[in-house]
Amino acid sequence: MGDPGSPVPVPAAGPEVDLSAADRIIRRHVLAAMALGAVPVPIVDVVGVIAVQRKLIFDLTRLYRVRFVDNLAKTLVTTLIGGAAPVTATAGLASVVKGLPGVGSLVGGAGVAVVAGALTYAVGTLFVKHFESQGTLLDVDPHKMRAAFRAEFARGRRAARALQRAGAADRPTGASPRPSK
Repeated sequence: MGDPGSPVPVPAAGPEVDLSAADRIIRRHVLAAMALGAVPVPIVDVVGVIAVQRKLIFDLTRLYRVRFVDNLAKTLVTTLIGGAAPVTATAGLASVVKGLPGVGSLVGGAGVAVVAGALTYAVGTLFVKHFESQGTLLDVDPHKMRAAFRAEFARGRRAARALQRAGAADRPTGASPRPSK
C-alpha cells in the first residue's frame, strides 16, 4: 500500500470500516509493544515501542483510508504520551531498572511490557475513535485528547495485564477489548 515513511495519497473514505479489523490491528500492535517492552536492554524498548505505535497509526490510516504523514504521526504519538507524564515516567523508570543485574531485567521487563501495551492500546483506541468521527491526522488535537488518553491507558493496562496473565498466544486474534466510544 505504500511505504510508512512517506505520505501516500489515498482515496476518500469508503463504506464504514469493520471495527473488528481495527481491533485486530490494535491487538497485534499491543502484543508487539509488550514483546518489545520485555526486551532486557534499557531504552531500546522505549524506542521500539514508539516505532510500533507509529506503525499502528500507519495501519489504521490504511484501514480508514486517511492520508498518513510520518513526521506528524511521530509528533502526535510523542505529544500524547508526553501528556501522560506520570505514566511515561513509570515506563522510563521501569526501563532503567532493567539495567540492574539479576532481578532488574525481570521486574523492569514485566513492568515495561504492561505499560507499553497499555500506551499502545490507548493510542490505537483514540485514533480509531478519531477516524470513526471522520477525522484525519491533520485535525488531531492531542491536548484535547489527554483526558481520554488517560482513561484509555487505564483500560489498556487492564487489557495488557490480562494478556500477560493469559499468555497472549492462547487467545484468538480478534480477542482484544473493543475501543470504547
